[in-house]
Amino acid sequence: MQKTDIIFPSLYLLFPDKQKGIFQNDRYLTENLQTAFYYADRLNKPVIPFVWYMISPNNKLYGGELLGKSEMKRYINTIRKFTSKNKNKVEGIVWWESSKKAFLKHVKQPSHLENEKVILNSTDILINYSTVIN
Repeated sequence: MQKTDIIFPSLYLLFPDKQKGIFQNDRYLTENLQTAFYYADRLNKPVIPFVWYMISPNNKLYGGELLGKSEMKRYINTIRKFTSKNKNKVEGIVWWESSKKAFLKHVKQPSHLENEKVILNSTDILINYSTVIN
């Protein structure tokens, strides 16, 4: 009996690049994608990760801050370019959006970025950040 149609790993960044570095964030993404594809390749299922434009609220220093557009672009591209041992790639990306209540509770202007201010409205963020997805 089939239990799942798609593997949906949650690839939310825990740290901005400034805090842990690009290498650490890329390693986190790669290790999680390897795990997802370990199962997906065995089960012959597609992988479609969830992404989020916000640093995990569990991060005490930067939690709730938005990723910069350049960070977001690199984040998405790292996921897009990943290839499993069986030469499989992600088949899409799910843009996670929290509830309005959770968004308002956690969202913060990015202090980890130099001179990058964004409008803290989920609709404007989606429109503004959609340019990095294309």
